[in-house]
Amino acid sequence: MFAKLATLILTMGLIAAVLLATRQQRVQAARDLAQVQQRVAGHDHTLWRLRLEIAARLKSDLVENAAVKLGPLVPISAERFRELVRRESEQSALTSLDPVLDAQP
Repeated sequence: MFAKLATLILTMGLIAAVLLATRQQRVQAARDLAQVQQRVAGHDHTLWRLRLEIAARLKSDLVENAAVKLGPLVPISAERFRELVRRESEQSALTSLDPVLDAQP
């Protein structure tokens, strides 16, 4: 009878400890999520401030002259996109910082 009671008490204690640990992990995850959301909001604020600063410094005649110099703009074709991706992958292979990745075929 004593062994059953001791087993029951130990089992209940173990279940309580697991539930407490799970609850603590959930609280920690919620805290981490809130911190990430605050950082994202801060970055968004900085981004909008910089966009406003850029817009304030731009002069419409300079933008118009730059657009005229570029000529008519057309959407990128699928063939041109593949070419740009190929060139970018070649360039990234040349500038890779990890010699292990460079050695792999």
